[in-house]
Amino acid sequence: DGVTKYVHQCLQEITVHKDLVPIHDPVREAMALYQCRRIWSRCFNLHYGDKSRRLFHSVILMVREGRQNLRLRTPGEELVYCDVKTCYPNLLVTYINDPNERSLWIDALNKDLYDVARTTLQSSHSREKVKVQFSKFLSDPKHPTNNVAGRFLETHFPHLLKTIQGDANMALNLQNLEASILVQQMVNWAILHHIWYVPMFDGFLCKHHQVNQIKDQAANLLEQRLGHRPIINHQVLG
Repeated sequence: DGVTKYVHQCLQEITVHKDLVPIHDPVREAMALYQCRRIWSRCFNLHYGDKSRRLFHSVILMVREGRQNLRLRTPGEELVYCDVKTCYPNLLVTYINDPNERSLWIDALNKDLYDVARTTLQSSHSREKVKVQFSKFLSDPKHPTNNVAGRFLETHFPHLLKTIQGDANMALNLQNLEASILVQQMVNWAILHHIWYVPMFDGFLCKHHQVNQIKDQAANLLEQRLGHRPIINHQVLG
């Protein structure tokens, strides 16, 4: 369709640096090298998911450390990666009907929900571990509460927990909501304004001189759907 054609056209501008950044983990280094070779050859393998409307491509499949090797073919133009902070929990706002829970949830999001959950429950897990637990909790059709994410919801957001546990496809629903905004709406906006843009699940790649404009548009679309404005972080790759 028009969205995939445009993104594939944008991907053609991405290459990798000849001198690759060393990765100390040999397995992850091998994985990074494999994807670097594909991107160097312009093999981007762009396609929608089998079940979700997420857009997959070779850059998304790179291990995070490997992305530091990415470059734009345009001389002097910097490549920027942006991501929506705590994206899944942000999207969950659309499922909160209780006004008190909604207010508390948004407050936790603004403070960093993963850290709030960890400290509230006095968990010894790191923020990254709690983030993984939230993802697994939402992806499991049974949404068990024997983890930090489940216990946090059970204690402080019982109505939201009941909603989540009533939907075995919650993770897929959130992925499709994410894709409807960051893929469909954002790419069509980029086409209309002739802006270089590559979706990356809960984030995107863009050119440095356009980063503020694109972040603002993404935040506006998310705010329209969620009723509050999520934080979008960014970093220059390479």
